[in-house]
Amino acid sequence: MKKRHLICIRISTILFLSLCFLACQQIYAKPFAGDKIPFQQMDTNKDRKLSPYEFRGPSAAFRQLDQNRDGYVSLDEMRQAQNSSSSRAHVRDREKNDTASVKTKSASAATVDTHNHFIGRQLQHFKFSLQEALVQMDKAGVKKVFILPPPISLKDPWTYDYKKLLSAISPYRKRFGFLAGGGSLNVMIQKAVITGQVSSQLRESFKKKAEEIATAGAAGFGEMTAEHLCLGPRHNYQTAPPDHELFLLLADIAAQHKMVIDIHMEAVSTKMNVPPRLGRFKANPRTLTPNIDAFERLLLHNRKANIIWVHCGWDNTGQRSVILDRRLLSKHPNLYMSFKISYRDSTSSYQPIDYEGKLKPEWLELIKEFPDRFMVGSDQFFEPADRKNRFPTSFFETNSILALLPIDLARKVGHENALRLFKNK
Repeated sequence: MKKRHLICIRISTILFLSLCFLACQQIYAKPFAGDKIPFQQMDTNKDRKLSPYEFRGPSAAFRQLDQNRDGYVSLDEMRQAQNSSSSRAHVRDREKNDTASVKTKSASAATVDTHNHFIGRQLQHFKFSLQEALVQMDKAGVKKVFILPPPISLKDPWTYDYKKLLSAISPYRKRFGFLAGGGSLNVMIQKAVITGQVSSQLRESFKKKAEEIATAGAAGFGEMTAEHLCLGPRHNYQTAPPDHELFLLLADIAAQHKMVIDIHMEAVSTKMNVPPRLGRFKANPRTLTPNIDAFERLLLHNRKANIIWVHCGWDNTGQRSVILDRRLLSKHPNLYMSFKISYRDSTSSYQPIDYEGKLKPEWLELIKEFPDRFMVGSDQFFEPADRKNRFPTSFFETNSILALLPIDLARKVGHENALRLFKNK
């Protein structure tokens, strides 16, 4: 009798464990509410957690799921959300509220977003990306965006610069402007850094291309890069001294044509190890070289060259602080900054908006102190509607900062500063 009882207990235990295993499998494969892609499919490297580049849902959902604020969504965090219908409803409501508030304030401020990209290689791809951009712009109440090539590296298998962009946006010049050089000038600088020399031929080619871009009607040169960290398997690492000979030449050309230089540079005030979360990508070096002093030399080289240090509010080194921004803005009247706000890409305390959606007091003070030096630059990668969510989104998050500013500051940051700097391009 006792033996039979033990056998029954063992059978019950086995059945119970089997059911638990099946339940875990169902949870692991179950899609997050509002997204048709299961956790298992998003988890491409099979580490049972989702990085910002793997997550395929709304940005508000990622912020809500990442409860420990480590920059990843774990399987446990996903399970908790899936077991709480109220949590899912909160995410959907927050996304709607964010969109509504952005639309209300942006529409009144006629926002000009100064830093965005199209996805694609061919003209037809750009046209599809443009149509999706128009949809998103209308939702957010954004009047105009500036499109520019991302900083192409020597190792990139594809290259494009302004000609295809200009061809795509030509029928919509009231809604789109452009910058150029990321697919040409940036590559030349990278080549010079790798070879360690600037030949007379390279210098002449660089100058000729910059003049060509100016003649084509670009608002500025970009996206140029001085320190670009690899953030994912398909991303790349680039570095160049911001006071490099070709950067100084570009500053002179920009000043001559009254154009801006749009520069991507992770802040490195002191020598540091690459952050652990980025050290797993082989493209990144083990240590990063200080670049702030060299950046100041670029700013001092030609005071008539206006330089936008992009991705303000988005930091991957932990060294771009409000204190640093204030110091540089105080010393350099030709320095401007454009906001990029993306909770999915950055875990730094440098973010201007906290997880409750409130603007941090130190940021409000900084913007009030330099009201003419900030603008919006979402760094949104617009892509065709059928390929949506392949790239991180930051368009609505970035423009949401306008709803948190007093109306006079919202106008300046939202469009007045950009229109003045870009001279109606």
